[in-house]
Amino acid sequence: MNAGIRAWTGRRRIRSTEDLTKQGIDTSLARRVSQLGPMVTAIDIVQIGAAVTQLVDTVCGVYFGLDQYLSMQWLQTKTTALPITDRWRKLARNALREELYLSQRSITAGSQGRTGVDNLGY
Repeated sequence: MNAGIRAWTGRRRIRSTEDLTKQGIDTSLARRVSQLGPMVTAIDIVQIGAAVTQLVDTVCGVYFGLDQYLSMQWLQTKTTALPITDRWRKLARNALREELYLSQRSITAGSQGRTGVDNLGY
């Protein structure tokens, strides 16, 4: 496993497992649930790798390196924390979150020599 994703998932998993257990969730279940977070990005990483003909391990390192360098997780956290008072704010927040993921995919692909996320099948 790539060192970048190990560090990223390790920080996220520990934080998430602790949060879940503090809420009364069984430790074993909390550990399994906390490991689901990185799976959200797996499809993006594989698709980018296929589009730019790079190894998944290489793209993974770039993806999570950019995540750390650009503080994408901080942006995602702040976006998720936005107050939802009605349907329109929820839609706006969800659109903003999706735009952040799309930006990270695009930047990762661009850094590997591929421009335009439309070329990735999105």
